[in-house]
Amino acid sequence: MLRNWGVGLIVVGSFVIIVIAILPRILSSQKKGPLTEAISNSKGIGLALFNFAEDYGKYPDATTVDAVRKKETSHLPLGTRSSNDFFRQLIAAGYVDNEKLFYANIRGCRKPDGDMRPAHVLEKGECGFSYILGADGKSNPLRPILVTPLIPGTTHFDPKPFKGFAVIFRLNNSATREKINEYGDVTDSTGKPLFDPSNPVWGDKPPVIAWPE
Repeated sequence: MLRNWGVGLIVVGSFVIIVIAILPRILSSQKKGPLTEAISNSKGIGLALFNFAEDYGKYPDATTVDAVRKKETSHLPLGTRSSNDFFRQLIAAGYVDNEKLFYANIRGCRKPDGDMRPAHVLEKGECGFSYILGADGKSNPLRPILVTPLIPGTTHFDPKPFKGFAVIFRLNNSATREKINEYGDVTDSTGKPLFDPSNPVWGDKPPVIAWPE
């Protein structure tokens, strides 16, 4: 009787040791760093964009607004100025069901409040990604379609939010962290700044950027 009880203590003790050993890993996996979170969110937005393009024949732009309005039931405001505007098409069309995916821990962006009433979806400050319009099925697979943290109104990246790195999501479904140089640019394998119109990734269509509000 005592012998069995002793074995029980050993088993329980081993279980406690195992829990103590793996608990830090569980906690660390639940708490993503800002850069990891931005990369993860860019993949989610990218998937929604791919699904949208498959169903509507192109990525969200000014010409897809009417088609989305015919199918949507939420009556979201669908503008054509900011990345918030274009990303609302993804929500209105049913590819994304909340705002959290559009968050990046950058200057001017706060955690979305989850208010999905039409007038409050992706309000100013609830989106952290810039969207590059004009992609299609013939575009270079290395063409970026989502980036952060791009300084609004410019083609330069802010090195502060992610300690010198930018997040670039491309048409080949890759989401990468890339070093920002001293000029605020990200250069690729061609040696050219990413947003240089002569960069081969843009083909004959210079980048048209929609920054977040």
